[in-house]
Amino acid sequence: MGAGLTLTHGDFVMLNGDYFDCRPDGNAEDNILLLAQRPSSKPGQMVGTQDEIVAALKDAQKGGAKHGNGNDPRFGPGGEWEHLEISDAVNAAMTDRFKRLALHNREHFAHPAKDGPEGPRLNAGGSYRSLHETALMEAFAAGNKGADVGGAMILEACGQHFLTDAFSSGHMRTQRADLQQHWNTKYPAFPEQFINTLGELVGHALLAGMSNTGKAALVGVGMLTQLGPGTNIVAQAELIKAAKDKARAAIGKAGPPGFGDIVSSLLHDADNVAGLWVTNDLGWRWIAMGDDNMLKGPASPQAGGRTHFDIIRVAVELGCIDIRHAYSLGQTKSGMPRDQVLLEVMRRATEPSRPSAEKFAAEQIIPRQVEGTNGEQGGLADNFDALLKQRMRSDSPILFDKGIEASAKSGTIHDQLEGVAEGLDETAEGVLRPRQAFEDGVVSYMRNAPIKLLKRILGE
Repeated sequence: MGAGLTLTHGDFVMLNGDYFDCRPDGNAEDNILLLAQRPSSKPGQMVGTQDEIVAALKDAQKGGAKHGNGNDPRFGPGGEWEHLEISDAVNAAMTDRFKRLALHNREHFAHPAKDGPEGPRLNAGGSYRSLHETALMEAFAAGNKGADVGGAMILEACGQHFLTDAFSSGHMRTQRADLQQHWNTKYPAFPEQFINTLGELVGHALLAGMSNTGKAALVGVGMLTQLGPGTNIVAQAELIKAAKDKARAAIGKAGPPGFGDIVSSLLHDADNVAGLWVTNDLGWRWIAMGDDNMLKGPASPQAGGRTHFDIIRVAVELGCIDIRHAYSLGQTKSGMPRDQVLLEVMRRATEPSRPSAEKFAAEQIIPRQVEGTNGEQGGLADNFDALLKQRMRSDSPILFDKGIEASAKSGTIHDQLEGVAEGLDETAEGVLRPRQAFEDGVVSYMRNAPIKLLKRILGE
């Protein structure tokens, strides 16, 4: 890539889609290929440069199996980034993008809408095929010119983020777009009420954690009003407003989640943990797991003794072999029309896939549910109370109330709130402790009484 930055195939698979977007029809500020060409003159400190990519790689160290279990040696002892300090501005730019892409990520799901359209930017398979075809034509052109195939392999790696998403059990049947539409229509005010409630809780926690001396200090800057002699002080509306503004800023440009985002995330997490029985065009049958659990799937005799992770690797390798086939065609078939190039690559599908006129080799490995083996997903109900009494999966006794409680302790809900906390200052005005107040007033509340807090946000 650009001067001073070396990225692996796996880096592009991991980063594209979640942290960046390599496609030219997206926002230029999101394009990992453009950022990679902009070296930083102050490593770790410059927004709009390679520093944002390094910040994303470092951030991914907090993830599980999906992000390499935090074992990137470049950040370890003796690694090139062991002592690199990432500035707050660079981290904010990286985090804002991650959150924004996460809120509009229907293309990471195999079938985000029951009856909705599928294709590029609409579902995982559609986005993979589009990027795969772009990479194939890039490889064909490189073969024509006798140029390096590396650029095509980078595009293939970017597309393989969506290919691997199609293998995640939590992404296979979770109809994210439908769930968002259903719940965000029922509770349209949830995002703003989310901010208001966070601001109120943080504002009161700020006061509760302050000494009288600290409160008196804020009187001098107009953030508190003294009611009578001494330090008998209450918060002005401005203090609550300031807490709301802080929470909004910490959430980032993407804005707060809708209630549909929360429900779809709960179902996504449940299927990632429990897994799904799946099959594919080759007739293999195995248990697919999701995201941070993808290494846990057992070896399946009905898939040649392969584990779920083994099968993902087969698909990724076949995608790369397709790129080499296209490059070879370019070396010998100058002027071949696009449609013919793509068809010829399909016909050259490498085992275990088969020659085809409809699907590329990797697409033949993509799983689909074995009908009648995984129960049905819940998630659609008339209101929040009805949802709480519903099973998350019909083949499991776990109800949504228990799923919410588990998520608030160590799942998606907890992680999202901790992400907000990380965006808050440790101190302000010398005596305020915004981050600690958020932990005390919001995170602790959600951990101990998530149903009560969600009802408060929903206004029920």
